[in-house]
Amino acid sequence: MVDVRLFAQERGGGQNQNLQQQQRQQQEDEEFSQDSLTIEVIPDSLLEGVKIYRFQPKFGAAKLYAPKVGALYSSPSTSWDIAVRWDSVSTYTIQNNWYNTDIAPLTIVYFEDFISLKMEQNELTIRRQLIREAKAQQEESRGLLDFRISVPGGENSAFTTIFGTDEVSLRVNGSANMNVGASIQKLDDGTLPEDLRTRVDPTFNQNLQLNIQGNIGDKLTIATDWDTERQFDFQNRLSIVYEGYEDEIIKSIEMGNVSMETGNSLVSGGKSLFGIKAISELGPLKLTSVVSQQKGKSNSQKISGGSQEQAIDITPADYEDGRHFFLDFYNRQQFEQALSDPQNILQPYQVSELYLYVRRAEQIPGESAVQAIALLDLGVNRFNDQLYGLPGNDRDRYNEVTLNELRATNSNATNEDFGATAQEYVDAPFELLQEGIDYTFNRALGFISMKSYINTGDAVAVAYVYNDPEQGGAPVAVGELNASGNDRIYLKLLRPGGMTTSDKAWELTMRNIYSLGVSGINPEGFELEIADTRGNIPEVNLPGRSTTLLQDLGLDRLNSEGATIPDNQIDFTGITLDAGAGRIMFPYLEPFGKRIDEILGNSVSDSVRQSLTFVELYELKQSDARDISKNRNYTISGNSKGGVSGSFYLGFGLIEGSVKVFANNVELTEGTDFEVDYSFGSLTIMNERYLAPGQEIEVEYESNQFSIIGQKNFTGLRAEYRVNDDIQFGSTFFKLKEQPLSDK
Repeated sequence: MVDVRLFAQERGGGQNQNLQQQQRQQQEDEEFSQDSLTIEVIPDSLLEGVKIYRFQPKFGAAKLYAPKVGALYSSPSTSWDIAVRWDSVSTYTIQNNWYNTDIAPLTIVYFEDFISLKMEQNELTIRRQLIREAKAQQEESRGLLDFRISVPGGENSAFTTIFGTDEVSLRVNGSANMNVGASIQKLDDGTLPEDLRTRVDPTFNQNLQLNIQGNIGDKLTIATDWDTERQFDFQNRLSIVYEGYEDEIIKSIEMGNVSMETGNSLVSGGKSLFGIKAISELGPLKLTSVVSQQKGKSNSQKISGGSQEQAIDITPADYEDGRHFFLDFYNRQQFEQALSDPQNILQPYQVSELYLYVRRAEQIPGESAVQAIALLDLGVNRFNDQLYGLPGNDRDRYNEVTLNELRATNSNATNEDFGATAQEYVDAPFELLQEGIDYTFNRALGFISMKSYINTGDAVAVAYVYNDPEQGGAPVAVGELNASGNDRIYLKLLRPGGMTTSDKAWELTMRNIYSLGVSGINPEGFELEIADTRGNIPEVNLPGRSTTLLQDLGLDRLNSEGATIPDNQIDFTGITLDAGAGRIMFPYLEPFGKRIDEILGNSVSDSVRQSLTFVELYELKQSDARDISKNRNYTISGNSKGGVSGSFYLGFGLIEGSVKVFANNVELTEGTDFEVDYSFGSLTIMNERYLAPGQEIEVEYESNQFSIIGQKNFTGLRAEYRVNDDIQFGSTFFKLKEQPLSDK
């Protein structure tokens, strides 16, 4: 046998390299000449019936990488073998096998050439990987509709005259979900005929997510981001902008979300407007006009020597949604009983370890993300539909053997394999949150409070260990605390993405906690009351009640010394007020619903009780509950003054760029004297001299309206005449017309 040896040529130049190459070639020739070669001639008679084909290797000499072949003839990667051997004379032999058969001549190279081949292999691998990623990214960004066309007529067409160029491009991304079903109700009422005891009603639910990016010519730009599942309408954006050339009279026309600014502090415009805005210039005259609906509201706060003063005015539907979650249905069941005695708060059990996870629907998971299966009923100890016991992994309806079989990452398990609906099951990577930074945990009552709001599509899950009081404090686990290998872990699902009111997880979200809009509250100067506002004069008592609503709803059960004697002041010593965070928590799950109904009982007529009992607040989404007239039957109002601090809470839904700060009637500079976190709604005074005693700070800002109780039409015209770079005259006309949606 004679090996076919292929010697790779060294790359590079220079006399030293040529000399080394000649020496290696001479040495190899000498070794090769010493080999003995015996050639045996086979008689033709032995080849009868044998077909001989001239074969040329398709892939050439053996390589360090598998060749790229068509998908039709591709073979499993395990069938292709690349072997590299090193011998005592410092040469490397590369061999390619397919199903243990040599398919290419051997490649024998020295160390320097082997390094070069290895670098070529790595370069080729990286190049192929980049191409695959680019193609995948291109496919992902292509969207539902993606096209680019040229309008006939070219540069001389009327289309080009209006829009600048003849190109039109449009990209549409999104999804539409439609759920169609039926609701069947059976009534065991003997007074009704048999055919009327069963009622079937069709149900229809449609969700739409739409993102449109497009250009018409080089003047018109279209941008839309719309999601019907978002909690608030102001989170949806629509922008259609036409921008003229520098030598044209019409500079811009905007439709959708617009703003109107005057450029001075004496007359403020609006940041949150929805309508049409136009800017035109004719010589030194500049005209800005707007016709719109105002979606935001103007607010102001005063800060004296670093202490924030603010009026409180909130409605029942202004609770903090998507921030507070019970660990289990058992904690919700025990909540009111645990707070029944304000002097002795009962603790269902003591949690020793807690791990909270979140799955961000609109973010790419980080390297630390954990692949997990989150189940709503994991650890749930359900006796019946109304009664629950202490939770635990061995007390739920899931079989441990089945869970272990379905946990593998290569498993094709679905929610049906777990006997769960799509809203009771999430299989996705979860990010671990940090207690104290991302959330706080009330160990006495067993609920979690997020530091920021959870988006509609995000999912929240948890794993924890508690000491079981029924088993002498023995540790009981719910979910899995640590991952083993590459398999998925099991978590307890608290909130699925896109949760609806019919989901079982709806009850795990608390709707009895409210933010007062000010932090670091002092007892001095703090006043709070709850009033019935159905009449012309607000009443702090319900009809036929001698106690106030503040007492009936559990916010005033103690006096200033901690005795169980109401004093018409909110309790500072109890758990219902978090003075540091500026937050109140009612000791009832449904204070304006079930609790009001219990208080009134049969003391009033059915119509009065129905008008005062706001059960829809806990059955509908927050945005829908705000539009119900019952939401205006109650107000939580008062005044508060925070402690001395450099940070102040302005409220959720701040409109970016709307915050103006004045110190002793002098406007401060954002970024130098103060900074604003628009996502959390906080203001931080950076210049400490404005926090000294005697300093008067006034903050003006706009915030989005969570509920629309009236229509505001905003019309404006701003004219500016520039004499020179130093002198200009301006005139402003604004008209705001407000009309309620319905008469009170």
